Amino acid sequence: MYIHYFDKTYYGGYDLYQMTTGVKFERNYSDRDIKNAVRPSFRHELLEYLYYFLRVFLVVSIFFTLIRTFVFVTIGIEGQSMYPSLKDQEVVYLDLLTPRFSDYKRGDIVVVKPPQDIYEEDGKLYIKRVIGLPGESIGFDEGEVYVYNESYPDGIELEESYLEDTVSTYKKVQVAGAGHIEDKLDSEEYYVMGDNRTQSIDSRTFEEVEKGRILGKVFFVLDHDNQSGFFELPEYNINN
Repeated sequence: MYIHYFDKTYYGGYDLYQMTTGVKFERNYSDRDIKNAVRPSFRHELLEYLYYFLRVFLVVSIFFTLIRTFVFVTIGIEGQSMYPSLKDQEVVYLDLLTPRFSDYKRGDIVVVKPPQDIYEEDGKLYIKRVIGLPGESIGFDEGEVYVYNESYPDGIELEESYLEDTVSTYKKVQVAGAGHIEDKLDSEEYYVMGDNRTQSIDSRTFEEVEKGRILGKVFFVLDHDNQSGFFELPEYNINN
């Protein structure tokens, strides 16, 4: 029997509030819930599977979108400006994340958005190699590239192992010319060139490139000769 006394409920002399404190009550399942659990209908199972795959698809889609937006993208090569390092119709994977936390190095192959007037004309991004770093000047003399920085104020000839011995590099892309030294690069500027020096529109044409116009750097190359692999930074006779 229940007795109400001072707004407390007693049963047989015991305080029900104290008796039920910490007690976990289970859900009271209906006959329909029990039937669906023991012997679910086809419609019920179908809805359960659809709901499951919808959740998986949503999670994977969000994850994939975040990766493609902030981690890496694939880009197809058009043209021969980076030949022989990269060939026409090859595909490269571009690292978008690492450059956000570090600087580019000499030898990195990067994708660049050219100056606005050039970009508006053809609407294309350029893929080039980083040659000059912030604080340096790049010079050209008798077909060779020179780097001027604090360690080499008088300049040092840059040895580029990825170029054939017959390749000459001049300030004017397709025509030999007199020696020339570019202006010193600012703290956020890079000098980029294509490996195919006579067929490349690069910093010799549109000058230095601000870091903000570099979209990312190549970390994997997928080619048609079964030579796919991760990009390896070349070694130079000076620091990177």
